[in-house]
Amino acid sequence: MLPAPCASRTRLPRQLSKPEPAIAHVVAQIDGRAMATEGQEFSCQTIAISPEEISLTTALVPLCGTRIIAYLDIFGGLQGFVSGVTDTTFVLRLQASAQKRAKTAAQILWLLERQRAGLAALRGHERIIPRHTAYRVLFADDQSANVTLLDVSRRGAAVRAPDTPAVGPRVRLGTTPARVVRALPDGFAVEFARLLPVETFGPELFL
Repeated sequence: MLPAPCASRTRLPRQLSKPEPAIAHVVAQIDGRAMATEGQEFSCQTIAISPEEISLTTALVPLCGTRIIAYLDIFGGLQGFVSGVTDTTFVLRLQASAQKRAKTAAQILWLLERQRAGLAALRGHERIIPRHTAYRVLFADDQSANVTLLDVSRRGAAVRAPDTPAVGPRVRLGTTPARVVRALPDGFAVEFARLLPVETFGPELFL
């Protein structure tokens, strides 16, 4: 079904459309890139997100009705059409299967829980996103997987991975010994065998 027509510069709604049951929209700044069907590609950042809509800010605002795929950290690729715009923001009305919508809802719940807990409270240490985020995880059975580091503290890290292992096994994240302690909507969290040294903990950290 084609999207309903809208003015070229409509006012953004004060809040997003009614989401899936029990999932409120979450105010969050998540960096990403958006690609239009015409081939345009531009950077963007979320303002708020629900299982049905995303409000984003960008320097290049697409026209109403444009079909967009937004690639966002944590969420991966989300597609839909532009349902409202201002000079610097637009609303992306999501179009997804029931399975994809349920996965997005789970990711939003996880994000909401992180916000409620607070970054420091989650692990008892400051968490950062270092410059190097591409790693390989080695499991006890000598299997390995490429993962993306979502964030890291001196005590542990969260990674995005193609598969979620069982909680408990020992692993090696890069060269750092760790143990899987929690499943995440799109990956898992590990606790390091030892606290990372204060001297090396920073944006240039390499595990």
